[in-house]
Amino acid sequence: MDIDESKRSPLFSSVARESIHAYLDEIVEHWEGVRGGQDVEALHDMRVATRRLRASLSVFQSAFPSRPFEKFERKISYLTDALGDARDTDVFIEFLKKYVAGLSAEEKSEEFGLHEFIKFQQKKREEQQVELLKTLRRLDPAELKRDGTSLLDALPASQGETTNV
Repeated sequence: MDIDESKRSPLFSSVARESIHAYLDEIVEHWEGVRGGQDVEALHDMRVATRRLRASLSVFQSAFPSRPFEKFERKISYLTDALGDARDTDVFIEFLKKYVAGLSAEEKSEEFGLHEFIKFQQKKREEQQVELLKTLRRLDPAELKRDGTSLLDALPASQGETTNV
């Protein structure tokens, strides 16, 4: 894909730089909480940040050189997918727990089976954490920031603006 020079104005670049920078910061901020595996909110917040970053990248894609953009976007997509699998399971486990807590007296006979299903989902989530940790080890947060900075350096700076992320 060729760079669209009309999308390389200083204002366009400034908005691109600010949004991409903010979402990268959020991703890095939640890295350790996600690595620990106990903070479902860190996982949620990091996943949201990766999804917002991907949306931002798609809006500004035409302003970047293709090859570095595609490489960076693939890394973020890979991370988003790994986070999504774990987050979906966390949400499902929480739903099941609330469902069990709300069972009526007549439905209590189903409780044992549901508890076993929750245990199955928790085991699945533990396995997903192992995979998520592998992903996090492959994608060093400092490297993501460097890649993002390098990508943003391809944009023209507005007057008085630096391109450091």
